Amino acid sequence: MGGGYKIVVNLLYGCIVFVITIGHNVHEIFYWICGACMYTVPLIFMLAGLAFAVRGAANKRKADILSAMILCGLATGGTLPVAAFCNVILLGIGFWEYVHRRNFKILPVFLCSMAGALINSAAPGNFARQDRIGAELDIILALKNSGGAVLSGFRDLIRNSPLLLIVAICVFIGIRCLRIKIYEILYIVVYSIIGLLLIDFPVVFAYGNIYLEPRVLFVQNMAIVAATMSCSVSIGQALAWCLPRVQNLQRIYVFVGAAACLLTVFLITGGGYGINDIMPLAIYKNIANGNMREFDEAHRKIFQLLDEASGQDVVIEYYPSAMGILQPMKLQQSADYWTNVGTARWYGCNSIILQQ
Repeated sequence: MGGGYKIVVNLLYGCIVFVITIGHNVHEIFYWICGACMYTVPLIFMLAGLAFAVRGAANKRKADILSAMILCGLATGGTLPVAAFCNVILLGIGFWEYVHRRNFKILPVFLCSMAGALINSAAPGNFARQDRIGAELDIILALKNSGGAVLSGFRDLIRNSPLLLIVAICVFIGIRCLRIKIYEILYIVVYSIIGLLLIDFPVVFAYGNIYLEPRVLFVQNMAIVAATMSCSVSIGQALAWCLPRVQNLQRIYVFVGAAACLLTVFLITGGGYGINDIMPLAIYKNIANGNMREFDEAHRKIFQLLDEASGQDVVIEYYPSAMGILQPMKLQQSADYWTNVGTARWYGCNSIILQQ
């Protein structure tokens, strides 16, 4: 496809980044130290580990497999959704390699990934939180709630992001580039759907509710994009099988792409999504108008006050409100609120009261 293929791939990369960073799910991933450590870093390890695993399965280099084992083990030991995401992908790749090449190179990577996930699951903090919220373990209900959460996230991405453009591009790539058999197409589609339904299962099963924190939704969005791409490429290949003699396929590509663009614009406009909701633009706007600087200065004053108030009762008179993706410390007017108590212990204060 030459230079045109590069344009298509670059457009696909741009759409992927745009979709997974859209909305307010990114504030815990990038702007919260716990979210960055427990989600962003494991996601980086996971992506790097999967890249080494795929390359190691192809070239059979021990260094690549060893790197994949270490990185995937670290990734799954970080947080439950990332553990599910990583293991689902590794299991799918490993099964594919075994069926086609009798290649077991993915097996040690998968075992290390599973070991990290088991260690993660056995962490005392999971059980402490489960006891605090009084969650009941129900596998059937958890599977149902996981499916509901994924469907809700999929609808949101269709209405509020260019996910349909990713579908159109991947269908195009599947028609032009991919050459697999019909049973392989069915395997990819079915496994992608089943795997996607398992992404939220550990969290929903452990904590017994369908509400997912923004950091979990970020991982879910990544999984939705990955599954959508796999299914769309497979559907494109199926179309290539069904329409081998259709004339003027280029016109079909143009029609599908144009229809996806128009439908995306229509859905986004109808869903109340505006240009101010594009997260990079919202960040740059807050930097330019000084809102982010004011937010930062207000918190620095609070931190300075707390640093100088060891052993005292602290009253905070000015407290900044949330600004887009940036969230305040979530202190409350009651000194007994858990955030107030924890912050007071950290700074060595007797108590912290928010007075507004």
